[in-house]
Amino acid sequence: SEISWNSVRVTWEPPTPGAAELVKYEVVCEGGVGAPTWKTTDAASVTSVVLADLRPNTTYNLRVQGRTLTGLKTPLSEPLLVTTAQI
Repeated sequence: SEISWNSVRVTWEPPTPGAAELVKYEVVCEGGVGAPTWKTTDAASVTSVVLADLRPNTTYNLRVQGRTLTGLKTPLSEPLLVTTAQI
């Protein structure tokens, strides 16, 4: 992960071949102020997103899940805790 004072780049590995065919990923960001934020990729080939507009010196809980063509979701990944840098 690349971390700055107001953003984090999250990168993950795709599932092993033979798993459900995914069409996109969703990343949930919990922490800071307010409700969790979701960011969706445009395609399953995209395995990295930048979460922006975060608060400095704040810890966030990030998790990723895949979504199939029929809308089914894979289980959420194990949480990744990241803390943004101070200004």
